[in-house]
Amino acid sequence: MTGQLDPLAGLRGLRDRLAAGIGAVAPCTLTGEWRAEVTSLHAVGRARLAAPLADLYQVRVGGGRDSAAMDGDIGLIAERFAGHRAAMLTVLFSPVGVLADVPAVAGQDGADWADRWFGLCWLAEAAWRVTDLKMTGPGYAAGDHELLRPLAARLRFLLLAEPMRYRAREGNCWLPAATPAYGEYGLAGRVFGTSGWNLLVGRCREARQVWRDCLDGYQSHPYLAAASAAELEQDVRALGFAAPGAPLTVSVRPLDEAVPLTAEDAAVISEVTERHLLPRFDLRAVAALARYAPDPAGRRWRLAWALGVAGAGLAAVGCAIFLQVTAAAAVAVGCYVLIGGGAIKFGPSWSAMWLLRLPAASAVGLFALVSLLPGSWLNTPYAGWAAGAVLAFAAYGYLAVEVRNHGVAARPALLRAAGVTGIGAVHGLMVSLIGLVAVAPAFVSQGSDIAALWRSPGYGHAGMLLLLAAMWCLAVGVFSQILWEDRPVTAPLAHLQWRSGR
Repeated sequence: MTGQLDPLAGLRGLRDRLAAGIGAVAPCTLTGEWRAEVTSLHAVGRARLAAPLADLYQVRVGGGRDSAAMDGDIGLIAERFAGHRAAMLTVLFSPVGVLADVPAVAGQDGADWADRWFGLCWLAEAAWRVTDLKMTGPGYAAGDHELLRPLAARLRFLLLAEPMRYRAREGNCWLPAATPAYGEYGLAGRVFGTSGWNLLVGRCREARQVWRDCLDGYQSHPYLAAASAAELEQDVRALGFAAPGAPLTVSVRPLDEAVPLTAEDAAVISEVTERHLLPRFDLRAVAALARYAPDPAGRRWRLAWALGVAGAGLAAVGCAIFLQVTAAAAVAVGCYVLIGGGAIKFGPSWSAMWLLRLPAASAVGLFALVSLLPGSWLNTPYAGWAAGAVLAFAAYGYLAVEVRNHGVAARPALLRAAGVTGIGAVHGLMVSLIGLVAVAPAFVSQGSDIAALWRSPGYGHAGMLLLLAAMWCLAVGVFSQILWEDRPVTAPLAHLQWRSGR
């Protein structure tokens, strides 16, 4: 035993997570017949579960037990669950009560917090094996598989991820230093056998993936759909965050090491942000993720850069209020330069909080507005060169941020965006040539003046017009990409694809 005096020390956070969110609403949806079956584990499972649980608890005695032997005992519990719905429902709908019951069922006198976590982990693993297959035992209905699977996935994830939430936190009971008798990975590495750390990490990753899929389709699951917005968001945060402002990292490295997010961690965080946090306008959580870095210096850099962006935006608004229009425009340009630089430097998690589709949509609206205004390019030589440069830079900046948000490294993102911008500019020029030479003279009121430009062209008028038109076409084409939803600007010119979904 670890010598903890409080049997729930180390499990208060887990207990709160189990009881919150979906864990609070699911028991309330039970019908009278099902509610009667959810009682204490000691009452419904003593005869069936005592022997395999007692064998599993040998993992903490002497040299422990190997993973294969423990896997067999977990399989035995799964068989018992498959034939005993009351015990299964008790574990899934009353996990907090099971935390108190499970050591007594196995005859573990003087059980501490680790005994309770071990026991519930084994029961959750067995319950997952039952729900991951078709339930055909007595008492199970035809729809129980789909009905109970999300609850089993949630319970499994919360339990297996619990040690990961305390990585590198000083003074917590999960660190290997707190239980040196259990080796390099500490007590958590023994839950599935003497060499079970890799099993724990692998099963935790699998559980997170399954539970994420359930949350992504929560409206299709009766128990999940019954949750209120606040209850659902509690489970979304538990999926993505280890603590407020710190994303959950599931790594094979020992728990006493502070490690950066893995590629899988980053993918989970990105999906949680895009599919749950941003659609719910939870900008506080998005901003917390944007500021996160594994080292203090990185966090300070991100925060300082974000404050610079916010300060520039407020300064632009202040200048506009006092009608310092030129200064306001210059500060606004600086603000977007900072946003673009931050997106390139820090990646998609940092840029998400700035809601960059809003300025992109505003740019499309601006294009329509500007097209209705009279221009001075015919009478003012070289007046359009600056406008052309602004449009080209805006298009390039948008493409650079987009490709960076697709996971490309900073330097390649800049180079690839330049390549796409160049191709787009050539397309814009060719479209402009065809439109201005062959089409525009027949339609616009100043068609004769446009046609006259091509008789004796010069850079002051004809060249400037071609540049301005090409950059206009480029910018409109790039920024209108936001209307395509899930189609990137480089997608093929096709909507249908006849490919196998397998």
